[in-house]
Amino acid sequence: MYFQNNLPFSICFLLFSISIMIKSQIYCSKKNTPIPLFDHLHFNTKYIKFYNISDYFINFYILTLFYFNDHISKFINLLAIVYLFRTLFFTITILPKCGLMPDKTDKSVRSILYKYITFKDKHTGYNNDLLFSGHTAFMFLYYLYLVKFNFITYNKSIVLFMINLILSILNILSRCHYSIDIVLGYIMPLFIFQNFGDYV
Repeated sequence: MYFQNNLPFSICFLLFSISIMIKSQIYCSKKNTPIPLFDHLHFNTKYIKFYNISDYFINFYILTLFYFNDHISKFINLLAIVYLFRTLFFTITILPKCGLMPDKTDKSVRSILYKYITFKDKHTGYNNDLLFSGHTAFMFLYYLYLVKFNFITYNKSIVLFMINLILSILNILSRCHYSIDIVLGYIMPLFIFQNFGDYV
């Protein structure tokens, strides 16, 4: 197909999906509900300060993609599809925010993207783009990508999976997400990887 192994198309597709996602995040933030839902893993506020640790790992994963780049178009296309599904999910069911992260005040996609790219905004996302976790989805898709193309050994894949699992649990404990967001953050990338992986 035309878009397979076409890096410029893949990058444009990813930027398109991220733009749609940000527009939806802005929309959903206006529907904010101040009363959080109950979650069994939101039992202590001392973990809230760790809310952006997974951002640092994702930035590291992005840098390593320059090394594991033999099938980078496939990864980028799958990531764009994951983000489009995620946008659909969190726009249909807007969960009340569960953390204490400050609300964003930016109104345009361009300014938000600029702050992400220049690291002026250290935490991507909003307070209501919860169902499902984009951080978990990215990390798990990255894991599936490395395993699928044998970029890492079996033992390293186990270590990577455990790191991702710990970061996912930390995302719940720090009240960046509800538990169901994390569960779907694993299910949806796997579903997309298995069902769309041969076509992108």
